[in-house]
Amino acid sequence: METIYFNGITFVGCHGCTTEEKFRPQRIITDVAWQADVHESFLSDAPLDTVDWMPIQKIVEEVVTGKSRNTVEALASRIAVLVLSNDARTQSVTVSVSKPEELADRNGTPGVTVTLSREVWEQTWVPKGFTADWASTT
Repeated sequence: METIYFNGITFVGCHGCTTEEKFRPQRIITDVAWQADVHESFLSDAPLDTVDWMPIQKIVEEVVTGKSRNTVEALASRIAVLVLSNDARTQSVTVSVSKPEELADRNGTPGVTVTLSREVWEQTWVPKGFTADWASTT
């Protein structure tokens, strides 16, 4: 199992619990790492033998620039579900979301990291309705 990552994906969105956060565009930085069996690509050097990065960037863009969320946990979990549903070879995903300007006048950057395995998602989340449709439309 290999780990593929795409770090520093940056889009602007309006997310947070306060009214100001919901209407003030802010940079949201996202790192995504996913585990998939892509060893065939080692020898073949064929893009079809690995998981394409570009759909991952599009997923992050759609979630971050889409509907306002109260928490970065909600953003990260939606991205995780969509990444898992993007390619059946992906067995788990870790998504980190941060808001670097949120505490710019203090020392630190708030954020969250969510890790979701395909097994947990399919056995626990999907039966409760947390599918790709939930992640992309709610």
